[in-house]
Amino acid sequence: GLDREWVQAGKQRSGRYSGLRGGTYTLRINGTNNDGVWNTPEQEVRLEVNVQSPPWLRWWAWMLYALTGGLLFFGIERWRLSSSERQRLLLQEKVDARTVELRESEEKSRLLLESVGEGIFGVDLNGKLAFINPAANRMLGYGPDELIGDDVHSKIHHSYANGSAYPQNECPMYLTYADGTDHHIADEVLWRKDGSSFPVEYSSMPIKKNGQVVGSVV
Repeated sequence: GLDREWVQAGKQRSGRYSGLRGGTYTLRINGTNNDGVWNTPEQEVRLEVNVQSPPWLRWWAWMLYALTGGLLFFGIERWRLSSSERQRLLLQEKVDARTVELRESEEKSRLLLESVGEGIFGVDLNGKLAFINPAANRMLGYGPDELIGDDVHSKIHHSYANGSAYPQNECPMYLTYADGTDHHIADEVLWRKDGSSFPVEYSSMPIKKNGQVVGSVV
């Protein structure tokens, strides 16, 4: 650093200063004669010293630092965005592939339902018809989507063969999605759209997802 007060140099003929910032400094030198009398301020030696800043501290260096920092930030941000975009595209590819698989699986299930000769329909936890195949529609006398969303019991299973009311809480189809039990019935009837009935033999099985009943299939 620099000295702000006088330094007794003694017999030294040199001095060293380090770590000075760039700028102009005044080196003041004073001395005495053999009698110990100091020179007057007008007689002291004054040297103007111009210290140049090191290259790494000059203005153009700071501009270079700022430019380098900006380019580095831009490069990192661009890499981050590029990485995010690659991850998004990869995820989109997986989603698209999974969507195709699901569509193919749904198509196979639909073709299977449409191809079998037995009537098959599914019921949700509210007793509403979720799906039905053409064979079941033909047996019941309904159009393709006419029963979808309707209460199954009140539409096709509301009465015994003798016409007396069939309580829903005794209906095997209801009990399947209500308590998860499976049933095989061979002595009941279902009711068509025109009001006529026909004898049926059916099985009612629960549909489960992650161990929980989500509906039933008949």
